[in-house]
Amino acid sequence: MIRLVFVMLFAAMANAPVLSDDTPRIMQMAIATGNLTLLEECIEAGVPVDGFSEPPTSGNKRLWGSLALAVAWNQPRVVKWLLAHEANPRAQIEPGRTAYDLAVEAQSKELQAMLCPQNASKDQTAAENGHAPLMASAPARPALKNKHAFLCADVETLPWKLTPAVLSLMVKHGLDPVGKTSSTALSSNVFLEIAFIDEPDLLHVLLDARSDWDKHRNLWRCAVEEAHRLGHTDITRMLKVQQDERLTDRLHTSAIEVLLEMSAHDRRFQHTFVNFNDADPSEAVMRVIRGQLPNACNHSLCREQPDKIPSYTHQRTSKPGNMVQLRLVKTEKGYDFYVRNSTGPVMAGSGCRGTLVLCQGHWVIDAAQGWEE
Repeated sequence: MIRLVFVMLFAAMANAPVLSDDTPRIMQMAIATGNLTLLEECIEAGVPVDGFSEPPTSGNKRLWGSLALAVAWNQPRVVKWLLAHEANPRAQIEPGRTAYDLAVEAQSKELQAMLCPQNASKDQTAAENGHAPLMASAPARPALKNKHAFLCADVETLPWKLTPAVLSLMVKHGLDPVGKTSSTALSSNVFLEIAFIDEPDLLHVLLDARSDWDKHRNLWRCAVEEAHRLGHTDITRMLKVQQDERLTDRLHTSAIEVLLEMSAHDRRFQHTFVNFNDADPSEAVMRVIRGQLPNACNHSLCREQPDKIPSYTHQRTSKPGNMVQLRLVKTEKGYDFYVRNSTGPVMAGSGCRGTLVLCQGHWVIDAAQGWEE
């Protein structure tokens, strides 16, 4: 019967929040898998046994601490371990309601007895007590097929609570320092998040975690750019690299590559028509461009039909494409740049213009203005 009740409650949780932001993800991983060794490591690293260090600040927000999650995910061994390590059974999920109320909803005598022995014989349901059920809004137990994707949310949402010890534990158990945290690796990675909050001690953890950084230093450029913009000089110094001296048509190859990071590779189209400094790119520049835009071809091969959708097609293949316009002009301080991505003529695209400067061996955007058309 108890097993059936838990199955029904988990089914009701299908529309519940997928994850909790109250308890660190590394601890949620231990609770979800019943890993008591990892729980011990969490406590040793400084994670509070209750999962959070501050009581709820709003009476309207339900707080899902370690005990509440262990009960919601039917982990009696974890509940017993947490209580033995002084987790607070009176920690409130919402005013007046604790993990014990979850155990009552689940009709689990075992969990009720652990959490509140003196009340274990009381079986009032949430409805009988005049409350809305808690279990239906509990975070669903994570599948943990991708541990990095699960853990990296703590770098984005709880960075000011992270310590080097906790971050080291996250790396040990699946957080990939070079893995993306949401959209793309270049614009959303762990280095970028740490650069934003200016935590050199956390950056040390990342740098100590990998031995193959030469393959991933392009991820540092965006982090250095963010730190440079915010004046976080310790971070920029830690990510210093030897300047890439390669030249393509007397322009720094790595500076051209920065522009390509802002250029759209629209997967809807078979071609990307490229205009570089108001002309077709040279063969040498095109080789660099195709490193990031593999379907790139010369702008002169584009047929423009403003009254058609799509507006750009290849003169020979008649297949559709998008347009990328790039300008890179050397100055005393670095480069002036211009990037425009479009799928049609004027008033059908987006772009950015600004300056590139050299910072600790990286070409970074020092000033920029973007627009949407």
